[in-house]
Amino acid sequence: MHGGLAARGGRATPTKLRPLLDREFPEHAAPFVGSDDLALGRLATAHLIEQGCRRIAHLRGPDVSTAIARLEGYHAELAQRKLTRHPHYVAGGTGDDEAGYWAMKSLLKAKPPPDGVFY
Repeated sequence: MHGGLAARGGRATPTKLRPLLDREFPEHAAPFVGSDDLALGRLATAHLIEQGCRRIAHLRGPDVSTAIARLEGYHAELAQRKLTRHPHYVAGGTGDDEAGYWAMKSLLKAKPPPDGVFY
């Protein structure tokens, strides 16, 4: 095998493997199969715009390649559609459920509140 990730045994639990799933590691020359997260961020944002939303928030994940690319896609789609990018409409960043709950509550308190949110 020339690169890649193989995990076996009792120590490779889903919780331990989750940070590795669908992520790119550019410092390692290994084959990668995953999602185009930049495109996903753009598509989610475009869908909300097509539904009439103009104040779109993003409930983001932690600082890993997937979440960073989705945030970049969100920003790119807003720019292409000439919609204002509001920094207070981006919240989250840890990826855990409780933090997401509190981040969403803070988004809903924004003035004006977002009229669309994607995660």
